[in-house]
Amino acid sequence: MAELLRSLLIDTTALIPASTLRIQDSDGETKAYWALYIDVVCISLDGNIQDTAWASIVAALRSTRLPNAFWDVDKEQVLCDPDPMTYRQLEMKSLAFTASFCVYTHEGEDGEESWILSDPDEFEESVCMERVLVCIKEGGVIAKIEKSGGLTDVANTIPTCVQRAKKRYETWEQMLNEW
Repeated sequence: MAELLRSLLIDTTALIPASTLRIQDSDGETKAYWALYIDVVCISLDGNIQDTAWASIVAALRSTRLPNAFWDVDKEQVLCDPDPMTYRQLEMKSLAFTASFCVYTHEGEDGEESWILSDPDEFEESVCMERVLVCIKEGGVIAKIEKSGGLTDVANTIPTCVQRAKKRYETWEQMLNEW
């Protein structure tokens, strides 16, 4: 899961522009960069852990404030102003949220039946052979679709998952804006 979260943050969404992490001297020359460390601790596994971990990362980054850092020529090092009033918001390019799905297939009396399960928990994932992850960015832009396993009708499964993921994005965006 750590690799998926790293890939979403760095490769897929590029949420944080490098320019917001630069520490420059008075001439505008880059002297250092902020390093951001992200730890995710799971207290309860009720629902899909990947989606929850990703949402917590986005919310944490959105609320991150960095001290005013500057290059001290005399000491030849970066110093930070301790006054919280000088802190600045971490710049983000856009928001992006993930939505996970599983396709449960059952052989019924009328043939094979399939259901798309949103936000599957560990048990639901264990009984499903097909998984889909959709990452949506601002404006309803699809940033990533990842599908594994299964032989269901992709022409119907993927559009349904994308539609649900876009609704999930709107819900997360509204919650963050109200917060």
